[in-house]
Amino acid sequence: MALPAWWTPDLPDLVSRRDSMPAVERWQTAYVRYKTQPEAAATGTGWQLAESRFFAAKLAAEDGGAFAEDTLLYDGLAPARVTLRIVEAPAEFAVPVKQDRRLTPNFKIRVDVFFEDRCSFPLTLKAYILSQQERDGAAQWVPDDFLDPEIQQQRKPITELKGNVCVSHTFDASAASHPIPPELAAEALPAGIAQQLMMGTFGMDPASAAAAALKLASAEPAAASPGGAGAGAAAPPPNGHVSHDFEFSGVELLRPTRMNKAYLVFACSVLEQDLLFIAYDIPTVGICRAEQRVKACQKLGLNYADLAHVEHMYVPPAVAVGAGVAPRAVEDDSEGSGGAGGGGAGGGGGAAARRKRTSSQHAAAGGDALVAAEGLAHAAAHVSPFDAAAQQQLLDAMLGGLPLGPGGAGLGAHALAGGLGLGMGMGGMGMQGMAQLPAAYGGPYSAPVPAGGYGQAGGGLDALTMGSLNVEAMLAEMDGMFDSGPANGFMGGDAAGHQQQHQQQQQHHQQQQRRQWGADAGGGGAGQPLSRMALREMIMDAYEGSGLSRKLTGQDVSALESQAGFPADASSSAASISESQWREFEGQYHTVLKLLRQISSVWNMEDPTIIAGFDMDRLGTVAALRSEPSGTFICRFSMSQPGCLVLSTKAPAHPNADADGLVHAIIRIEDLLERRVDTWIRDFPGATHVLDVYKGKRVDKRKVFASNYTRLRALDALDDMDGLLGGAAADAMMGGGGGRGAF
Repeated sequence: MALPAWWTPDLPDLVSRRDSMPAVERWQTAYVRYKTQPEAAATGTGWQLAESRFFAAKLAAEDGGAFAEDTLLYDGLAPARVTLRIVEAPAEFAVPVKQDRRLTPNFKIRVDVFFEDRCSFPLTLKAYILSQQERDGAAQWVPDDFLDPEIQQQRKPITELKGNVCVSHTFDASAASHPIPPELAAEALPAGIAQQLMMGTFGMDPASAAAAALKLASAEPAAASPGGAGAGAAAPPPNGHVSHDFEFSGVELLRPTRMNKAYLVFACSVLEQDLLFIAYDIPTVGICRAEQRVKACQKLGLNYADLAHVEHMYVPPAVAVGAGVAPRAVEDDSEGSGGAGGGGAGGGGGAAARRKRTSSQHAAAGGDALVAAEGLAHAAAHVSPFDAAAQQQLLDAMLGGLPLGPGGAGLGAHALAGGLGLGMGMGGMGMQGMAQLPAAYGGPYSAPVPAGGYGQAGGGLDALTMGSLNVEAMLAEMDGMFDSGPANGFMGGDAAGHQQQHQQQQQHHQQQQRRQWGADAGGGGAGQPLSRMALREMIMDAYEGSGLSRKLTGQDVSALESQAGFPADASSSAASISESQWREFEGQYHTVLKLLRQISSVWNMEDPTIIAGFDMDRLGTVAALRSEPSGTFICRFSMSQPGCLVLSTKAPAHPNADADGLVHAIIRIEDLLERRVDTWIRDFPGATHVLDVYKGKRVDKRKVFASNYTRLRALDALDDMDGLLGGAAADAMMGGGGGRGAF
């Protein structure tokens, strides 16, 4: 399958960082449609005043009357030329987009206006979503705002946009204060005038001036010909230029597009006469569930394997396995692997070299066979924070993709080609086998097991993390499994006996890893207590690798250390925790990091701070809300249920309020699959003002979470409205309604 022309190798990285699309100027087409024209025409020079006057006069002549020159076209303040350009677009629009996901960065459209002496006119630019059929027939497309209401009802859009999708600006400038920049002068004039201006004003030689004029003429013949397109050459040359960037913030897809491509178009009416719009030529597919991403990538002509490691492109293992999630080319890391870990690392380097040769042999044979070791080699080759999600998904697919066996905790792995099943059954070990999961696969997980969590088929290891993944050790062992053959290897023999041997090997590696922690941070050897410094290093490394922009404070780190078992007194650096305490905290901490990555947009907000840090526990919440009025709330982490949030609201009159007059509503990570955390908070009744505990500031949540179209009007008067009508009445006027919870 050929990739789209706009695809670049660094696009997954841009999507992961939520960066801008490169070379966006290549992927847009501008159209202009003057009055009386049956369809729009693609244009390189935008809307022109002379053309609009010509078609307006033509329309008046067809109606049998003279054209009235008292319109905006002749008021002396009309622009000579208006152009649209997309100057910034989010890279994530080029991949499947989940509904209600705000596109970042914002779409930015630059409007350039050329005028004679002065211009003053309003311009409203609006974003629209088009289907593939409408995009193919863009010349006949007309925005719904331009249609009769009856026709609008007959048209069913592929989806709708929400957010700040309509932006207005008034252009008001004079040529004296806004002259045309030299680099834009050639674009602003007809070719004949442009050649004279470039020779006289800018000192260009005749040959260069003629070449520039010829280029302009070839780009827009109507503007270069004295008799072309009406009175195009008769219009006076423009002397001034002004531009403005229209920014569309918080744009989201309201509904999925049913696996159909969707395009964005930005359109405006110039002087209430003509239609000018620009189409973004890169499509997307709107989805509502994570498991739809693989099929949506196929609709866009993309290989999901290239995007599987992007965090918000995650697909559950049961869907991803066998859906084309292939590894990339493995770099030879034999030299880099030999020096750090002695004999063991050297063996890992040899295994990497063998994997590279195996990968080359598969490629020479057509690349149809894929073994699990190659997929793990891909995980080993990427250790940056950007690829953390890829490693996590690969491990989930390897260990969590099979139905559980009779023992209740079977581990399984699928080879991605041919449907070959590679199983490691724990037999009757049941839940104990889960607790003994070796450190080479991310560290033992001993956090409380949710009800029904591991008793279901294909439950996976959601809380498993890659923070302590020893890929080289895992790969070296898997090489041995495949080399040993079906009699004694991974694909046959006594599964229970192999699992026992496997656990013994990994327990040995675990002891080596813990010993290394102790040696680096002042702790003991295997089985010995671990130091505060070691835990702090693990906390900071895992957090910095998550890609979150909000920094951990000293209070955050101290609270996490206390939760792990260290004394609250940070001066007691000699204190230590046991290995079992370390393992329990590590599992809980990575569960919390998984939550933070999912709610990163709200967690990163610090003006005001919406989600309190790790230092805010239940007692701190009670103290902070004690003197606050009813309706004030704090969103904090649950200390008893890691990975969950708690919305603590001051509501003394509520029947479920505790002795402190607070109602505590828990938001589980499963709830965030239905709606985003900002939606939960925005729709939670009774909670009206968020308390920033660090700034001591109480902020109306409507000012933080209101949709952009709501924020455009009346938000500045909310405080006055609350004072006149009462908070409940004002909230009702703003559309506050019932939501999840006890209120």
